[in-house]
Amino acid sequence: MTPPALILRAVALEYGVRVPDILGRDRHRTIMTARRAVAYLLRADGRSYPEIGIELCQADHTSAIHACRMMFERLKKHGETRRTVTRILIRLELLRHGQRFAAPAVPA
Repeated sequence: MTPPALILRAVALEYGVRVPDILGRDRHRTIMTARRAVAYLLRADGRSYPEIGIELCQADHTSAIHACRMMFERLKKHGETRRTVTRILIRLELLRHGQRFAAPAVPA
């Protein structure tokens, strides 16, 4: 299994937020989306809902269930969400091997 701190770091880098923001109570849209992505990736990595709730500093596992369901629905409907999760997975693989990942520049 991937260490949760690595998943948090990869998601924070992709969404341009700080790890403490993901673990906090802020409900800004970008932070909520990042938090849901972390929950989804932790679940895909084999974590139980109670474990995800603990990692995300949430009161109980039902928040983790909701976050995973929301992300799953977004993945089904939004290509941009699928591309973002794919970039996070690539970033995670590079982080596992100690390499840095910079998003490719967008041509002007």
